[in-house]
Amino acid sequence: MTQTSPAAAPVQAAPPARRRRVHRAWFVAAVTFVTIIGAAAFRSLPGLLIDPLHREFAW
Repeated sequence: MTQTSPAAAPVQAAPPARRRRVHRAWFVAAVTFVTIIGAAAFRSLPGLLIDPLHREFAW
């Protein structure tokens, strides 16, 4: 009769690291934010330019 060593548990490799990806909604939120800021800047531009143009051309 031969003596056998207990079966060793199979060595399992660690699962591959999952790459963290940014959710699509964050891109939508970023584009929306930039669009709102751009629209506010575009809308306020004439108000910023009226006084200097008024002084320059004496309208």
